[in-house]
Order: sequence, then structure tokens, then C-alpha cells
Amino acid sequence: LSAPKAALSVPGPYRDTVSYTALNHYIDNASRRMAEAGVVPNAIYGLLIKDPLLHIVMTFALEHLGAASAALPGPANIDGLSLAAVFTDGQDNTFNCPVNQVRLDWLQGNGMAPARVQRSPDALCRVLFTSGSTGKPKAVAYTDRMVADRISRFDYAFGSEFPQHARTMCCMGLASALGYLLCVYLLAKGGMFCIPEIGRA
Repeated sequence: LSAPKAALSVPGPYRDTVSYTALNHYIDNASRRMAEAGVVPNAIYGLLIKDPLLHIVMTFALEHLGAASAALPGPANIDGLSLAAVFTDGQDNTFNCPVNQVRLDWLQGNGMAPARVQRSPDALCRVLFTSGSTGKPKAVAYTDRMVADRISRFDYAFGSEFPQHARTMCCMGLASALGYLLCVYLLAKGGMFCIPEIGRA
């Protein structure tokens, strides 16, 4: 969507409410910055980003570039996951791959982005991790088709009144499967995804 309609309500400096127009502009700017940083299609890039707006924008910017995002639980316990690079708004550089520091100024610019990369519905789009009840988080891969299938069930899984709500608050964080899927679900239908201060990823 490209309209002044509200897309996000997120904690942080200067942008409590983000419109669809602003969100699309941020994604375009971040896509350009990520392409300049060497992002290529069909690779997996780790996201260790506490700022919720940055996390959402970087997730969709990677999708725009045909790449997959992995919402990292931290630098530890990600053995076996082959990452092309990590994007973080923190200071941890203990990954065995290139680390890119991202800041809010990645969202600024003229809104010019590389052409959107079209990919198969069965292409990997997101890697999420279990809570680690066995002592080590397990990576779970999602394709675009799997995401579409899961969010299509929300209208039934959460009751008949749920689809009627234009705004939903999520306190689980964007690194959780349900937090990510709810974000995609609400934005896909033109709703408003809300994150309280305690809901940072």
C-alpha cells in the first residue's frame, strides 16, 4: 500500500506511528543501502536488531532484494546456519561472517531502490529459532508459500472477530514466529501492527 494510512506503531525516537507511505520509503532506502553493502538474492542474512522499526524495515528490504532474513537469538548457538552477513544495531562482532552496523539513518534518503527481485513462492524468506527448550535454539526455515499458508489460517484460528480488527498489538517480539507472522498478516491486509516498549525484538 502507498497511502498515509498508519502501518506501524513502534517505540523509539521521533516515529511512534509510521504510515504506509513512510514505511515504503524506509524500505526503499534500506534496500539501496543493503545492496550497496553487498546483499545478493537467495542468500541468508542475520538480523540482530533491537530497534523494532529497523528490524521490520530490514526484513522487508531483504525480501525486496530476493534474500532471506534470519532473526538471530544472539551470536551464540547458531552453528550450522550459513549466513552471508549479519546486520546489527549493536556492537557484537563475534560472528564468523561479515558484520554490518545499521543505524536509523539507513532509513533516510531519496527513496530510490534497486528493482524488486522476483522469487519463487518456495524460496526461503525467513529463518526463525525455537525458544531453545533443549538447551540450544533450533533454526526453522520458512518459505514465502509457508508464510502465506500460515497467515491464511489466522482468520479462523483466532476467532471470527479477529479479522475485523484493523489494529493489533504484539508483545512477543519480531524474533518469534508468531510476532513475525502477525506483522506480515496485518501489513498484507492494510492493518496496523503495534509494538509496545516491552515488545522489542
